[in-house]
This record gives sequence, C-alpha cells and structure tokens, in this order.
Amino acid sequence: RERFSWNSGEGYITDVAIHQGGRYVAVSQLTGNEAQAGSNIQFIDLNRKKVINTVKRSNTIISELRFSDNRLISVSDTEFCGFSKSGNLKFEVSFAGKNPGKYNIDNDELFAFVTIDNRGGQVLEIYNRRGKLKGKYSSDNSINSIVVCDEGAMLATRRDIIYVNKRGKAKKQVTSSHDIKSLGLFGDGKTVMALGSESADVVRMR
Repeated sequence: RERFSWNSGEGYITDVAIHQGGRYVAVSQLTGNEAQAGSNIQFIDLNRKKVINTVKRSNTIISELRFSDNRLISVSDTEFCGFSKSGNLKFEVSFAGKNPGKYNIDNDELFAFVTIDNRGGQVLEIYNRRGKLKGKYSSDNSINSIVVCDEGAMLATRRDIIYVNKRGKAKKQVTSSHDIKSLGLFGDGKTVMALGSESADVVRMR
C-alpha cells in the first residue's frame, strides 16, 4: 500500500535512506549542470506525508546516504556530513586536497575513509559519529577494502589484512595465501572473511 508519493522534479536521484523507525526518508539529488553540479537532500516525514526540509550542498555530488541511529550521514566527492533526522546540520568534514577514495560508513560508532597524501601514499582516516577525527594510519600499499567495527577498522592490501584501532595504531597483521579482493565482517566485530577470486580465508583479527 502506497504511503507517500513525491516527484523529484529536475533533480536526478543518487541515493535513498530510510530511518530505522520507518518514519523518515532522505533522498539525495544531483542538481545543476556539468559546469557547476551540486546536491540537494530532501528530508521526508512519512507520518506527515511531506518534505520537511531541503538541504542544498554546493559544488559536491553526494554518492551515499545512511541513517545511523537518529543521524543521517552523507558522503560526497568533497565532504562527509552529519544531519539530524529532520535535516539540521550537525557536522561537516571537508576532503579538500585529500583525493578521497574508498570508505566505509556501515558502523554506527566509527566511519573510515581512505585519502591520498602528498607523497602518493594512502591514508586511512577514522572518525567518530560526531565527525571528529580519532586517528590516521598510513599505508605504502594500495588499500583494497575496509570494514569497520566499534573499536577500529580492518583493511586489506594485496595480501595483508591489518587491524587498526580507532587511534590509528596497527595492532595485528595477517598475510593471506591469495590476493584479496574484498573483506567481510562477521557479527562479532572481530572476525573477517578475506575474499579472493577463487578462495576465501576466515581470520580472527581481534
């Protein structure tokens, strides 16, 4: 049964997030043109059956939205932001000059982003749920995948799995028997599955 209908107009929809309680929906839209693209986030209250807030973000293209408890997290090519479920800005973190790449916002306590430093090395940055930088970990090797738990992050390079705590300190490293394409985190927050093209390793990292 249809609860709400909304026309996005000229804005191209890039992502949709639904609050855990089912009342609030957030929709990101690409706006503008090739010369000056921007993004809107529409905050919708399904109980009231209307858009309750429209947030405009200039010169940025939002790629993902996620509700984390009562906060909406948005990630774009230039920043990541936190909003209340009704659209009030709580924090914003700029990626200016950092060339962001892979990231993971699946956890409710910590978020992880890979950026490129001025030497071309990759840096894992770990932020808490309020947008405060907690720690950094530098890697000379390409980071292929990241998963995040409440205490830190596990990352994969070509054949190594590394557990980094929230302060950016490497606490454990395990070498796989095969090239690693991606990591999956088990529900205990301590064990990962390292997936290759034809095989997989299950490793306890904490």
